[in-house]
Amino acid sequence: MSYLSIARVKISQHDWEAAQEYIDKARHQGRASKSTQLDDLLVGIAQSLLWVRRGELDLAMQWVRWQGLLDRSVEEMLASHAQNAAINEFLHGQYLVVARLFLARQQPDEAIQAIETLLNHSLESGQYRRGIEYLVLKALALQQKLDIDRAIEVLHEALSLGEAENFQRVFLDEGKPMAQLLYQAAARGIYPQYAGTLLSGFASAETNTLEGTAKASPHEDWIEPLSEREKEILALVAEGLSNNEIAGRLFISLSTVKGHIAHIFGKLGVSSRTQAISRARGFGLIPDR
Repeated sequence: MSYLSIARVKISQHDWEAAQEYIDKARHQGRASKSTQLDDLLVGIAQSLLWVRRGELDLAMQWVRWQGLLDRSVEEMLASHAQNAAINEFLHGQYLVVARLFLARQQPDEAIQAIETLLNHSLESGQYRRGIEYLVLKALALQQKLDIDRAIEVLHEALSLGEAENFQRVFLDEGKPMAQLLYQAAARGIYPQYAGTLLSGFASAETNTLEGTAKASPHEDWIEPLSEREKEILALVAEGLSNNEIAGRLFISLSTVKGHIAHIFGKLGVSSRTQAISRARGFGLIPDR
């Protein structure tokens, strides 16, 4: 359906109102033309994806449960539709929604579980465009778990597959979290030219969104803002203070310091104090020395 193609573009642009309008048009067109079950499924996938993207997670979960996607394992679902290639194909679209829903709910382990089998299936069958999307989502899930090294490893594989065909949209649609990982990949010398091209795409999208509004740093808006306490602790980390010393300086518990530092690492997309300091200086969050 052409309306759904336009809706997907509008979703990627965060134009929720226009996306909903085109999904509704596709739904009405399907009813007028006595659509098939597969047509209805396509509309449902687009609608649930929009719900996830704009934060209506309860509605998306209702759809996922109504489709029975949590009742059986992915392997069982694939096996039950093995003789119906069309339905089997649409399962991929459904489980991409499931994975995105779990990511939005901050459930990275469940997201990985939802796509791991389909990821392997896609790569083994040579469906690399879809495989890249699964790899991207897996990398984002590992990022949520603060397992940055493994996230970069998975992103490395996605970049290796995407560079040959210069895939961009599959990365750009993921927004700030993916920009964070791409910075990390480029810093480690992983496909720096390709990663740089993708980061330029993020910068262009950001410029369009801001409509020319000036920013202190071209990249600062791509990370989740640090709280004032987190900035204070980050500055002390940059001074070389240990966790115990920070706790004593600020009159807070050691566990509180560790919790703040974990949150800082997650927001900056790093896995060590050295990386956090380097990245924070790059963003102008702490002064260079």
